[in-house]
Amino acid sequence: MNVKDVEKIAREICEKYGIKEKDEVNEIKTRLKALLIEYRIPEKEAIRSVTNYIMKNRKTEIAPIEVKISEIENIPEGHLVTLTVKVLKVFERAENRPSAALIGDESGICRMTWWDRKKNTHAFAKGKCYRIEGARVTEFRERKEIQLLDTTIVKEVEADIKVPEVRVEFAGAVVEVSRDSGLVPVCPECGRYVPKKTCLGARESKAGDCLQGEACTRQRTGVRQRALQKWSS
Repeated sequence: MNVKDVEKIAREICEKYGIKEKDEVNEIKTRLKALLIEYRIPEKEAIRSVTNYIMKNRKTEIAPIEVKISEIENIPEGHLVTLTVKVLKVFERAENRPSAALIGDESGICRMTWWDRKKNTHAFAKGKCYRIEGARVTEFRERKEIQLLDTTIVKEVEADIKVPEVRVEFAGAVVEVSRDSGLVPVCPECGRYVPKKTCLGARESKAGDCLQGEACTRQRTGVRQRALQKWSS
């Protein structure tokens, strides 16, 4: 990676987001040079970092576009989207990590993340439908997903969204199994882990036993993390 390559990347980013002010253009170039040349960060990660900087520190003129989940893969990172989805699963939040949920519509499924803050805490329930306006498209482990921002508007809606069943087959050697795997109590309504066997957030619903597992598998294309779940009968 040389200076000319960095300037080309900077020029493409500036054209993409309509950045024309000289000071802003120079700031983008300076950040990219530091990331790509000084710290030798991978190109994709450097572009993601600069894109996040632009979206946080500049009033973007890119208006949210109405999309289906299947269309997200073709939308560049950093763009804002609006979509109506059904929540399929709400994941238990890990420390120092964003909250996450699995969402879907008639076209497919994807992951949604957000940071819980006192001024902007989103509450989602499994099986409910929501209209999400102004979420950011991001990429995690080579797959596109959406991220809720402080400016994202979330509204619960009445909708009949039928999410297609998605089956994935894979083969590989298991190289690691999460120590949290096993038979755990989970609320059948909201999908949350319920250590006390009763979920107060879902009308005091009784938890059911669910066999959950998380493992890393090694394949020809690399190592992938897999999450498995099966309700006990």
